[in-house]
Amino acid sequence: MNFANIDSPEQLEALGTVEEVRLALEQFASPFKVQAQSYEELMPYVMRVQPWSPPHSGHFVSRQAEVIFFLTMLTGKTRNDFLEVKDEYFRDHEAAKRWFRRLANIVHPDKTNGDSEAFKALTKLYEEITYVGADDDE
Repeated sequence: MNFANIDSPEQLEALGTVEEVRLALEQFASPFKVQAQSYEELMPYVMRVQPWSPPHSGHFVSRQAEVIFFLTMLTGKTRNDFLEVKDEYFRDHEAAKRWFRRLANIVHPDKTNGDSEAFKALTKLYEEITYVGADDDE
């Protein structure tokens, strides 16, 4: 996880669950232990490691640009792999909802200057993942 450009609890939430972020911080700042149970409690730790966190690496200027590209320019398995769509999401709709909310927080039109194309693509993908057909028992 890259903590270089994180400046709010909402941005931390986009990285993963509190536990996932806490473990990543502990790994990054080993041997120090991170004791936090909310994104707000994680922020002081993030601020402490930011000077040593490398700037965003890769071909994209931000995580938002990366996710928008994956949603709007890729399809099928390639898109799903980059967006970390797991097989369990097709069975566990609560896990799928958490995944959707993490990405929706990144590409919501309120955060992308009104651009809704990526959010529409994410919503469509989420509906495909959580679709329960007429022949299904659920």
